[in-house]
Amino acid sequence: MALIITLILIGLLLLAIELLIIPGFGLTGVLGLLSVIGAIVLSFTEFGHVTGLIVLGSVIVVISLSMWMILRSKT
Repeated sequence: MALIITLILIGLLLLAIELLIIPGFGLTGVLGLLSVIGAIVLSFTEFGHVTGLIVLGSVIVVISLSMWMILRSKT
């Protein structure tokens, strides 16, 4: 479970860097998306459908809220 959480946090960090620092959709955005997708796939394969769906829903909510907060800030 620690690997899944780490992959989600790394993905969020890379997506935030892509939005705030590096313009466009480059390597950091792709790596961020792959990290988050890998965490979701890993949760489905390791823990089953119920936990996978919980992780998927949580990731959608966390990414939506964090991107809303990042884009709302005065950066």
